[in-house]
Amino acid sequence: MRSPFLLLVAGLTLLSSCQPTHLPADALADYVADPAHHLRQVQQVGSTEVSVTYQPVDLLVARDLSTITRSQKIIESLRKKYSDNSFFILSMSRSQREVLLPTNGFADYSNLVQTLAFQMGDYVQIVTSQGDTLRPTNYYLDRTYASASATRLLFAFPHLPTTGTWKFQLQECGLGTGNLRFLFEAPVVIASPTLALAD
Repeated sequence: MRSPFLLLVAGLTLLSSCQPTHLPADALADYVADPAHHLRQVQQVGSTEVSVTYQPVDLLVARDLSTITRSQKIIESLRKKYSDNSFFILSMSRSQREVLLPTNGFADYSNLVQTLAFQMGDYVQIVTSQGDTLRPTNYYLDRTYASASATRLLFAFPHLPTTGTWKFQLQECGLGTGNLRFLFEAPVVIASPTLALAD
């Protein structure tokens, strides 16, 4: 009779062998967005949906490559440019629309703009299973002026450890969601595919 441990190891080996190692930019973006790959975590609070998505460095590299001639040397240079940080996109929508809309009056809208554009570093942190609490080193609010289905912010954190877990914590920031937590398994994140040179 086979050991359950050996069966588990065999199953994990088979699973990892089926996972692609290199993907074109569009396919890599789809891979990351698929909740089955555990790089995107979603929570629903009433009509408000909040998701946090890990952004592999190669997705940022792909964005930069869209305007320049690509080569392996350039890809490695761009990877080095982003290598000191770990990136996440925080996405928030209400009834499948942006949360940053003046539907509740200009005063509330203005306060939310101020919070999202200038103060979110005070509302977001990552706690690692090693016991470290990390604040974002920088972040960017994507202003789409009611033309998108969600309000999105890109956060840069200090480079996270490759073992254990990362707990992305979002404090109540004026949306009525309360405090939210999103758990990521570091080995799963680190094993995500990289960018294929030709796509």
